Parts: sequence; C-alpha cells; structure tokens
Amino acid sequence: MPEQISLDEKLKKINRLVLDIEDAKSKRDRKIGEKDSLMMTLRTQFDLDTLDKARKKVLTLDQVIIRRNEKVEVMFAELSGKYEI
Repeated sequence: MPEQISLDEKLKKINRLVLDIEDAKSKRDRKIGEKDSLMMTLRTQFDLDTLDKARKKVLTLDQVIIRRNEKVEVMFAELSGKYEI
C-alpha cells in the first residue's frame, strides 16, 4: 500500500507540473501573439514589407522618443534655473 500512495502522489505531482508547463507555454504563446500582432499593425500602418522592417521602425521611433525626452529635460532644467521652478 505505501508504494501505491507514493505512486499516486508522484502522478499528482507530475500532473501538476504538466499543467504548470502548459500554462507557462500558453502565456508565452499569448505574449508572442501580442508582439506579432503589434508588428503586423506597424507593417500595415507604415506600409512596411517585413516584420524585420517593422522592428527597425520600432527602434527608430524609440530613439526619436528618447531624444525628444532628453530635449524636454534640458529645456525644463534651463527654465527651472531661469524662473526658479
């Protein structure tokens, strides 16, 4: 009997692990799907041929936003010094 209980426990643990693995896979697939959906939207919005070009466009847009934010920070620093904000 003790062997049967340990086998049952092992089966339960294995089944839990299988469910955890399947859950993790579905979450991963969902994230990949969301990312691909975003890239496809960018492809159509900017009339790009491939997902690679869409990724490059995202990087370019990120760089533009970073530069713009840096300019805003510099201007704010200048104005705060001038007007003691």
